[in-house]
Amino acid sequence: MPGGPASAAGRPDLVVGPSGGAIARWFVFGPARLHYTLARSVIISKAAAGEYLAQLFPGYADLAHRAVRWRTGEAERFTATDLVAAGDSVNVVADDAWRRIGN
Repeated sequence: MPGGPASAAGRPDLVVGPSGGAIARWFVFGPARLHYTLARSVIISKAAAGEYLAQLFPGYADLAHRAVRWRTGEAERFTATDLVAAGDSVNVVADDAWRRIGN
């Protein structure tokens, strides 16, 4: 389909321009790095944060690995659905952090 794979709604999933990788990267790395720091009192690299997200929440593994590859300069494309998933990962990571430290 033009623009990328079909979205969950059955419509074409639009490929996001160069800013898509930057947005996905921020959503994938930032919260995962903070989560790791809260859990272990150690600051990890952005690439390690992507791997941490993939291990902690396997449903986001593909997105996390693609964000890591994009950060190293590999040609990765992100769709609107990817950005929604990246935003959802922020909530999942934050919810898990709240469960671990308490409200």
